[in-house]
Amino acid sequence: MRPFVRGDNKLWTFSNFTNVDPTNNLAERDLRKLVLWRKKSYGTRSDRDQRFVERISTVGETLKRSCDNILAFNTKAIKAFYAGEPASLTSSSLGF
Repeated sequence: MRPFVRGDNKLWTFSNFTNVDPTNNLAERDLRKLVLWRKKSYGTRSDRDQRFVERISTVGETLKRSCDNILAFNTKAIKAFYAGEPASLTSSSLGF
């Protein structure tokens, strides 16, 4: 029988490791908020808007998981932007 998916051996990783969840419920729960927002707001009107939503939601979720202050991080970035300075977007939770 031919494999139906390249790398299909990875589908059963959870059976070999006890710390791997067999479902993607966490990812689905994280996406649910964005799906509901998009449905209520009718999404975005341009590619630029879409990129902004993708990036700000990714940063927000990452900071929230690490218990960092989302508002303080975004405020610092926006102030740097309007001051014409390079933003010091370093955060241990973001990995840089």
